[in-house]
Amino acid sequence: MKYIRCMPLFMIMFFRIAEAPCSEYDLSVIKTRIITPMISSGRTGDIQQLIESQTKDGSWPDVNYTDENGGNWATSKHVSHLFFLAQGYRSKNSTFYGDDKCRNAISLGLDFWFKNDFINSNWWWNQIGIPGRMARTLLLFEDNLTAEQCAKGIDILKRSKIRMTGANLVDVAFITLMRGVLENDTETVQNAVDSIAGEIRITTDEGIQADFSFHQHGALLYNHGYGAVFSSKCGELAELVAGTSFAFPPEKIALMSGLILDGTRWMVRKSTRDYGATGRGLTRRAGESGSAAYIGGILDTMLKIPTGRESDFIAFKEQIDGVRESSVIGNRYFWRGEIMTHHRDAFYISARMYSDRLFNTDGAHNGEGLLSHYLCDGCTYIMQRGKEYHNIFPVWDWRKIPGTTVEIQAAFPEKIKIRGTGTFAGGVSDGMYGVASFDLEREGLAARKSWFFFDDIVVCLGSGISSETGNPVLTTLNQCFLNGDVTVAAKGSISTVKEGDHALDSADWIHHDRIAYLLYDSPAVRLSNRSETGSWNSISRQASKNSIEHTVFTLWLEHGNTPRSETYAYGIMPDISKEKAASYYANPSVSVLKNSPDIQIVADSERGITGIAFLNTGSTELPDGTTVTVDSPCLALVAEKAHGYDISIADPENRQTTVTVKLKVKTAFEIELFFKLPGGIYAGKTLTQRVAVK
Repeated sequence: MKYIRCMPLFMIMFFRIAEAPCSEYDLSVIKTRIITPMISSGRTGDIQQLIESQTKDGSWPDVNYTDENGGNWATSKHVSHLFFLAQGYRSKNSTFYGDDKCRNAISLGLDFWFKNDFINSNWWWNQIGIPGRMARTLLLFEDNLTAEQCAKGIDILKRSKIRMTGANLVDVAFITLMRGVLENDTETVQNAVDSIAGEIRITTDEGIQADFSFHQHGALLYNHGYGAVFSSKCGELAELVAGTSFAFPPEKIALMSGLILDGTRWMVRKSTRDYGATGRGLTRRAGESGSAAYIGGILDTMLKIPTGRESDFIAFKEQIDGVRESSVIGNRYFWRGEIMTHHRDAFYISARMYSDRLFNTDGAHNGEGLLSHYLCDGCTYIMQRGKEYHNIFPVWDWRKIPGTTVEIQAAFPEKIKIRGTGTFAGGVSDGMYGVASFDLEREGLAARKSWFFFDDIVVCLGSGISSETGNPVLTTLNQCFLNGDVTVAAKGSISTVKEGDHALDSADWIHHDRIAYLLYDSPAVRLSNRSETGSWNSISRQASKNSIEHTVFTLWLEHGNTPRSETYAYGIMPDISKEKAASYYANPSVSVLKNSPDIQIVADSERGITGIAFLNTGSTELPDGTTVTVDSPCLALVAEKAHGYDISIADPENRQTTVTVKLKVKTAFEIELFFKLPGGIYAGKTLTQRVAVK
């Protein structure tokens, strides 16, 4: 449906209310909102150089028009030039505002592109990359387009067809919206808005999950990367249509807020992403690989929309801007994303797992993520400053990713993106503390890995570590930038080690960058603090082959070539001095009670918190003498309270099931609790019950 442009405003508003659900006036509002930020900067940059260097046929000598790269497609630079020129031409703050030479350069450049109609082998460029840039250029240059240019431009935009999911759908729908604005077609705009709004929903397909993790490329955690695009575009659209007949309903705004605040925010330390939720973007250089600064723009947008959660958005923005360390304190497990994140003001630690329900990581799309095979085999990021891993990846040993247990083969496995083969992968969380646990199974290697998250320490346990291939098996505690001295405590002696490689078989604890690694029950310990070299091209074919050198701290455990039910146990204490680490090691409040293939238990006696990974049915005794018995494998947190206990249970196999918990207190008080755990999209979620003890 189309409307008459010259109708007075008060008449348009009257008829919109009385007769029609949407109006041409709303389209003009949306168009203004799209264009205004593109011309607000008034940047001129190299516009003069672009005008002068353009050839007679409309091309530019700095553009490679024969490039066939599906990743960083050099030919697309032509359309970027057009967009840049159009911004300068339309901005009243630009010296090229309304400039005839600038206008002619744009027109000539459009004709050159339309004549050649360059196509890339990667569908993304043809359906999103080029149409997205072209749509913005056409909107800026609309009043100067010939009928032929407009028609050919619209044909390119029509390649963005609304038939995808998740972030890709939002991209093509947004391009469709801009096309509708160009064509003054309310039906096209409404279709685009409805498509995007329809994607803002809880789903088991690609998109927002029930725990506010985000999936793209199948069942694959992607809150950053594709999730960032989704959040950004949805927020941008919500702002564009706010107050018009196209406006999103409140429930859609609530879901968008949930994805950002209850999902992505929990996967950020200061202004650094959790790399486990970044996919192949991990191997993109500089800001793209790890910075979460992009979230600042999303938060600015959401603060322009009534959400009811303004204080949370402000706090998150202060975190991204460096005003505060963290905007959340607590522990959260994402049962649909299979990641546990743990926030304290001074540090952030996460544990990443995968099962037969989830892919581990993205494949080597467009030549990126070439060595990402083990990114989810127990990956444990430890961040205080937020810069511990930023751009370290060219020099990383990708078989020693922090927290992972890996069999060292002669070559990396053939496949990168795989599902796990086990069903046991989950977490239990009461909001402040948590236990994450999973069965690692990969090509003959088996291990049961668990993490116990407390206030100032995270205890990591491994049991049943077995392999029959004859290859070495390692568990890595950390691999990050070397930042200052490395101190080793062994048999009562404390010393600073020189740069190099070190065998630390008798070590009690190691201290580096205000993090103490406490060794409880561990095999051969190895330390490397030395210079490492590599290149971005080794992990991304699109990147430079230039050699890069960094000094790296790597700490790992060796389980031998044919381990048989081996174990490890170590603690991670961030934000601690060497002196306090020594004192804590001598008088710990957290202790490992059991670490076997059947049960793993860690207790914090000071706070009365015990975490238990029941890998089978069984019974165990808490530090206060209370006995806990379960009739099904589960993860449990038992917190001593003034009234008795708070007991939290979760099923790591994500089943809808009932777990019976029997509690026998020293006073002979007995109670039987039934935990009817949720199923469907909430399978794997924690359920907590309070027990009063007389």
